Amino acid sequence: MAYALSVDLSAEQNQLTITLPSEMGFSAHMEISSCCSDIPSRPKKVVLDLRNVEYLDSSGLGTLLLLRQRFADLLQPMLLVNVSGLVRDEIEMAHFHKIFEVVEPERLPV
Repeated sequence: MAYALSVDLSAEQNQLTITLPSEMGFSAHMEISSCCSDIPSRPKKVVLDLRNVEYLDSSGLGTLLLLRQRFADLLQPMLLVNVSGLVRDEIEMAHFHKIFEVVEPERLPV
């Protein structure tokens, strides 16, 4: 079952949560780029939820970098949550854990 992209902007917490789709390849890159260019406000915190991600290739890694660039003016690091299994291995092999903060959902800063 393929999970779709979900974007939630919480005005109260000024937090943008992007739940990424199950396949993070080129098609997801196009969808995410289009969706994130339409976000009108500048959130204080961006959380990328990878709970559904089962496949992550170089296009998917590139998409994470583009999201980081899109929200480069944040004072806080962009957070990756619900990262598990092979996806966690890919993120660590690419050394993305050094440029994103990888946290468990229960340890999300408020």
